[in-house]
Amino acid sequence: MRKVLKVIGGDGDAAFSAADAPRAPRGVGGKAQGLQRARARGLVVREEEGEEEDEEDEREGRRNGAAEVFSVAAYEADMKAAIDKMVQDISALLVHRERAEHFERIPVSAGGEKRRLSDLAQVVVRGASTVHVHVFSEANLSKVMSALRAADSKWTLQQEGNTAVRLQLPKVTSEMREELKTKARVFLVTAKSAVRNMRQAGRSHLHKLQFKSRSIDDVKRRELDASLTTLMETYVAKCDKVFNEKMQQFLLS
Repeated sequence: MRKVLKVIGGDGDAAFSAADAPRAPRGVGGKAQGLQRARARGLVVREEEGEEEDEEDEREGRRNGAAEVFSVAAYEADMKAAIDKMVQDISALLVHRERAEHFERIPVSAGGEKRRLSDLAQVVVRGASTVHVHVFSEANLSKVMSALRAADSKWTLQQEGNTAVRLQLPKVTSEMREELKTKARVFLVTAKSAVRNMRQAGRSHLHKLQFKSRSIDDVKRRELDASLTTLMETYVAKCDKVFNEKMQQFLLS
């Protein structure tokens, strides 16, 4: 690598190349003599080593920041998100028949046109089998009741006052429960698979940090890998626990 002596001070800045100056005999130290001549003239000398030192500094910075490269907490957050998604999907499946939106979309013939039930009444779900429908106008009560009967003949309707209807839903049969449980189990399998995949992704990341960027050693990799494995086992068990709790709630409803 070519060495450059950058001279600062005196009448002006000047750059002296080692190739332009008389060469000292090999081993005598021509570079040292050049520095001495510059100092004798009252100049300040700064040696620029070139790009190699910059690259080494960059590599050293990566090594010093290696501990921040891999975050076990980030993988744990993703595993928790997988469980949250499972709960959301199972809840939507099990309570679909009791959600207010399910009833609000029922078409009602009123004023010579088809309108949504939500345009004519407020729907309030009470528990797993009771729905209250509060009609905005008494004139539309009979129309709303007719639409509800047409939507599902198994529903039991009871008028309450001049603008309200109580809707009683049939109880879920054992066959319906088994079918819903089978569908819900798909979400359990998906969540557990996602948790395991996150652990595998973390292992691949650790492998790159050790063998490609060389920012961690084998001891650190094994330590972080053990943490990932513990997290995976914990969250796989949580998947089963949360699933069983949701199923128990459903069976008791």
